[in-house]
Amino acid sequence: MIIHYRAHSSSAVGGALVFFPWLMEIAPGLTGWSKFTKAVSNLHILIQGHIDNHKLTIQEDHSRDYLDVFLHEIRNTTDPKSSFYGTVGCKTIFR
Repeated sequence: MIIHYRAHSSSAVGGALVFFPWLMEIAPGLTGWSKFTKAVSNLHILIQGHIDNHKLTIQEDHSRDYLDVFLHEIRNTTDPKSSFYGTVGCKTIFR
């Protein structure tokens, strides 16, 4: 449902707001901006739930999927300039 709404609303919302970005400040409900940001927020909550579950059940010697590999890389990275370093690494998952 979240992804369905996001896919169908992003072109309409984005199209109008590309030309009139000030509309999202003046009338976020009328432009669909409020619904769009709520859908994106709900998607982030869903993904964060999966990340949290993986963090609780991760095994150091076994990677079940891409997310485990990503979390292992975040844990093992010591270079502050790396996109896997600390909280930057967690934010990278959403990009």
